Amino acid sequence: MSPAKKNALASYGNFVALAVLGLFANPLLVGYLGPVAFGVWKACQRLLDVATVADGRATQALKWVIAHRAGDTGVADKQRAVGAAMLIWLIWLPLLIVIQIGILLLLPSLISDVPASFMPTLYWAAGLLALNVLITGIANIPDSALVGSNMGYRSMIVTTTVTILANIVMVLLAWAGFGIPWLAATLVVTTLINGLVTLRVARRNIVWFGVKRPERQAVGSMARFSGWVLVWSLVTKFLLSSEIILIGAVLGAAVVTDFVFTSYILQFALAICLMTASAMMPGLGKALGEKDMVRVNIVTQEARHLVFAIATAVCCLILIFNGPFVRLWAGNEFFMGPLVNIAMALSFLQLAMIRCDAQIQDTGLLIGGKVTLGIISTVLSLVLGYIFLTYSGEIWMMFAGLMLGRLPMSIGFLVMVGRMLNSPRYLSWKAILGAITFILISIGLAPHIPEGLIFVPLALIGAITVSILCVYIMLSAATRAKLINRKSRAK
Repeated sequence: MSPAKKNALASYGNFVALAVLGLFANPLLVGYLGPVAFGVWKACQRLLDVATVADGRATQALKWVIAHRAGDTGVADKQRAVGAAMLIWLIWLPLLIVIQIGILLLLPSLISDVPASFMPTLYWAAGLLALNVLITGIANIPDSALVGSNMGYRSMIVTTTVTILANIVMVLLAWAGFGIPWLAATLVVTTLINGLVTLRVARRNIVWFGVKRPERQAVGSMARFSGWVLVWSLVTKFLLSSEIILIGAVLGAAVVTDFVFTSYILQFALAICLMTASAMMPGLGKALGEKDMVRVNIVTQEARHLVFAIATAVCCLILIFNGPFVRLWAGNEFFMGPLVNIAMALSFLQLAMIRCDAQIQDTGLLIGGKVTLGIISTVLSLVLGYIFLTYSGEIWMMFAGLMLGRLPMSIGFLVMVGRMLNSPRYLSWKAILGAITFILISIGLAPHIPEGLIFVPLALIGAITVSILCVYIMLSAATRAKLINRKSRAK
């Protein structure tokens, strides 16, 4: 089995494990903690997660630098790249601490309707989450080396195992009456364990793994690239957290809880799209480093069409089945209605393709244009989302504002990928028309889906049917053959 498929299978295994855990853990945590505490916990995680970009993003840059040098036999350069990543993390650490403190001080205004009696608990939990952010950057270096070496599946297995244990511990702590500070402490311990075990795995499986004092040129080169990665990571954090940040600031923590349940499946669906593209990126980075443009174009087209097909299938399933699922799983009061559901599903489809095109550009190590456009478009989307939500009071209008603001990214990234490959190939008209047709049919079917347990077999049948249709209509014959026959997509 090719490394790309091992990476993909490990990522999908992680997805399934987290999805199943969430199905059980989230309702239990809401019951044990209460809706307000649960909403505060989720909002606080997203807000502090935004600050992780201030670690310099050297670990993200390290992935692509190593992938780009996959064909090189020199050991010293790769070890100096690891050393440069560690040095850059250390340089950025003071700024990261300052930003974390700033977010802690602003929490009362960033999360509305938090009772005064709950504020000490909030600060304790946020402080521990901030500590977790501080150590995450350095703990992720072994994982970056594995991913860049096309062995990300090894670190993913470790992460999945540790995350499962952490979620079980958090539920038990909440059941025993411990509050969200203890949940935050569990995450800190999880990060430490995950980093140490992954370090051991990297040492055993990467022949060259080690650290050398980096040369000034190597540090400067990685610092410039990681600087762009840092800014893009900030853009990405806001892309993934915009909804919860806006809802928490405008409507309050209790509404965040409703949104967490309504959008639960889409959170993992976006991860599937990201993992699918990520599994193919090391191979793409190697082809770019070797200047094999024929191979680069093939892998890029396969990645874009595969992500588009998966995102379309998920979008359709959410449109049809998300309402009955949330009502059966959590209760009718946690589903935010069909208009929010439609807007949320369409926003997901747009975001999935933005992230895919962004990953493709990362492998080329030339991301300045992407980052600049991303900043402008993200700021525009947040402003429009805030205006639409504030003046209408409707969450589906917030999504309309976010999608409108992200439109420059959707179009611009598409053009940038074509220029990077010296080939203006985009999605085929067959794939686009197929997606539009499936989405319109799904919107029409949604009101006719029965409630209750009968929904379960219908959802299984629907998932199989939609997946088959998307594979056979939206993918090319060559991509479909590789997918079905399990031929290698990446070397």
